[in-house]
Amino acid sequence: MQVAFKLQGSALHVAGRSEEAVPALTRATLLGPDDAQAWSNLGNALAATGMNEAAADAHRRAIELQPDNPTLHHNLGCVFLATGSKDEALEQFLLAYERAPDDAELAQLCRELLAELEDWTLAERFCRSNLERVPNDAGAAGMLGGILLQRGLIDEAERFLRVALEREPDDAVAWSNLSVALRGAGRFQEAVAAGRRAVDLAPDWSQACNNFAVALRDAGQLPLAKDMLLRAIGCDPDVADPYYNLGCACTDLGDSGTAREALIEAVKRQPRMDWIVQAAHACRQVADWEGAELLEAEFFRQLEAGVPSELHVLPSPFACLATPDMGLKDLRPLAAHFAAQYASRRGWPAQAGPSVRCH
Repeated sequence: MQVAFKLQGSALHVAGRSEEAVPALTRATLLGPDDAQAWSNLGNALAATGMNEAAADAHRRAIELQPDNPTLHHNLGCVFLATGSKDEALEQFLLAYERAPDDAELAQLCRELLAELEDWTLAERFCRSNLERVPNDAGAAGMLGGILLQRGLIDEAERFLRVALEREPDDAVAWSNLSVALRGAGRFQEAVAAGRRAVDLAPDWSQACNNFAVALRDAGQLPLAKDMLLRAIGCDPDVADPYYNLGCACTDLGDSGTAREALIEAVKRQPRMDWIVQAAHACRQVADWEGAELLEAEFFRQLEAGVPSELHVLPSPFACLATPDMGLKDLRPLAAHFAAQYASRRGWPAQAGPSVRCH
């Protein structure tokens, strides 16, 4: 009788009649309280009807009965994900992955959630573990390459990005990150080629256009870099990086007015200390004294609040030498943090950050 109720409830759930399935599966669990599959199926039916708390309880009971079953952990993780409990969902997906480390879809799900939570330390460990099991997993290699690039580990990042591209040659994210890595290694023509490939594959992706443009600028192709940055802004006007890089490119081109406008737009979106200094200088280039003074006041306000721990947002002490009212006391912490970039990195940090995505 218990099996009949379980089969009936499971069939109703598969047919999309989950509300009818719940009573049958509930009866199956009452008749067979040690049947993990019946509890799991009940949890799935309850989740389909929006009864997530009861669904989680049913899945927990199933896990108590079969703790080493990866499917049961996966199902509970899906309930948590549906309710927005991403940390708890990740915990269950990782437990499922430990029990089924060769499951490519499960590995991808873990990577996606790690990226969404921006837990890059755990993501790096996960990707390395993933690659130990499946050395040619393009998604894990590409994600690990992006994470290493964020840390400034240029050579290792390039190695994993090329592994990803060997398996997935049309991966725009990996090509764009490879462009950033090659720039960091000073191989500007190769960076241009990789950046162009990324844009060809994802022509409407702002970050790809931005990274390609910075490679073009480093290679001395300033007019093309400017055009590509305008394209990046057109793809996504809310992203800050293209405005900043447009300001730098226009400064190189001698277009001080456009440089000022672009740098101010960058600061509006992301008021980084280094960008504020650049924007203030651009204002002074066009005799916008009021704008320069407002920006410098914000810079000193941030400086007084304490030098941030993020080295990449600090201005060069050399750039600050041209800032009025900048004293030795102000320069000292900036110089110390700026020097730390050389000590802590094996490559120069990218002007435009890499993109860490999952595949």
